[in-house]
Amino acid sequence: LAMSRHLRKYQNLALQMAGLCAMAVQRAQSIELLSQSEARYRSLFESMSEGFALHEIILDAGGHPIDYRFLDVNQAFETLTGLKRADLIGRRVREVIPGIEGHWIKRYGDVALHGQAVRFEQFDSVFGRYFQIHAYSPRVGAFAIIFSDVTERRQTERELFEADDVSMRNEAHAQTAEGDGQQQPLFL
Repeated sequence: LAMSRHLRKYQNLALQMAGLCAMAVQRAQSIELLSQSEARYRSLFESMSEGFALHEIILDAGGHPIDYRFLDVNQAFETLTGLKRADLIGRRVREVIPGIEGHWIKRYGDVALHGQAVRFEQFDSVFGRYFQIHAYSPRVGAFAIIFSDVTERRQTERELFEADDVSMRNEAHAQTAEGDGQQQPLFL
């Protein structure tokens, strides 16, 4: 009887140990999967051609956006802006870019506080470039931006518009000159 009681005790202990081992293996597998997922995310994050930045909004006592802090940026952000990650993380935008226009903070504050994603193109006078921006809020009080430099495209569009405008003026002038020569238009 005493022997069977000890045997049951050791069997229960063995089952508990097996259960703990199984939990440890499961936890190790979960950590490995998480690590692989994080590596894939980091690879995607760093290989994007678009700039990416994650920020938290900073409010005044009245709850109005007055600044934001850099939490993370990717390599493309550095390339597109010339700002280095090491000089940004943990710092406020007004420290890093003292001449930042207030409309940027207001717009991003609206995104961070209300969760409404926005897409827009905007000229940035600090960088002297046009950016196409998608801003969204991953959680209340934070916002992320994905952006690309569209300055070259905007310049090309402007040149095409100006060339088209000149062409239209030349055509109108030619039609006026033809009208002076008594030629009638093909349709009235």
